[in-house]
Amino acid sequence: MSVLLESRVNKVRKNFSRAARRYDQFSGLHRDIGRELMAHLPTVAPGGRILDIGMGTGWLTRELLRNFPGARVIGLDLSEGMIAMAKGQNSGARFLQADAAALPFKTDVFDLIVSNLAYQWVEDLESSLRRCYALLKPRGSFCVTLFGRETLKELFLSLEHAQEGGLPTRRRLAGYPQVAEAVQRSGFADAVLSCTRRNIPFTDMFALLRWLKAIGANTLGREMFMSKEYLAAANDYYQAHYREERGVSVSFEVIGVSARKG
Repeated sequence: MSVLLESRVNKVRKNFSRAARRYDQFSGLHRDIGRELMAHLPTVAPGGRILDIGMGTGWLTRELLRNFPGARVIGLDLSEGMIAMAKGQNSGARFLQADAAALPFKTDVFDLIVSNLAYQWVEDLESSLRRCYALLKPRGSFCVTLFGRETLKELFLSLEHAQEGGLPTRRRLAGYPQVAEAVQRSGFADAVLSCTRRNIPFTDMFALLRWLKAIGANTLGREMFMSKEYLAAANDYYQAHYREERGVSVSFEVIGVSARKG
């Protein structure tokens, strides 16, 4: 792993560990999307093995245990804080701290791999999906959601409009075409992809930034210095261009993937 990539992975891990204790208070959007994911999962027989990647505080892990009685469920997350919270709220599942990009399992062991809004953080999506393919048993299923490139587009455009000289370029998420290509190249059969858009109102840009910090999804790195004047200018642009009746509009693009190992 390169020094730069290791630094990004450590930053994600630390952000989510700091957010773990209050994550459930702010993760209603994630749960709504997770419920839709659960509604479309294939059946797993008692004794089957399920892996929940990027489980956070373990809400989806609990739902898997409840909906698939007798299945053996493993919850995995990069953040030690999330692992600790999940252990305190779950019984019947195993938990493991590991990186979604480096899953530490033998091949052909899982009947179902699920993940709700975690894979947008993975640097090399195709390589990570290939690893999931290898871990599934023949005819095993892979069902995930992830945020796409159009997520937070208003925030990025407002920050770019107020750009100060020398400010580093912010990393954007993979778009639907890139996700579709990664799925196709990873070996999965019968892959079905979906793309939906949600618009959620926030009071202003600063309320959005506080929410992102609360769930650990900081988009503005600490290494970047951004003056109050710069942020105020970005907020003014946001208010002027994306205001609606209940606040400013925030876009979320949700990409869903349902596939099978041939």
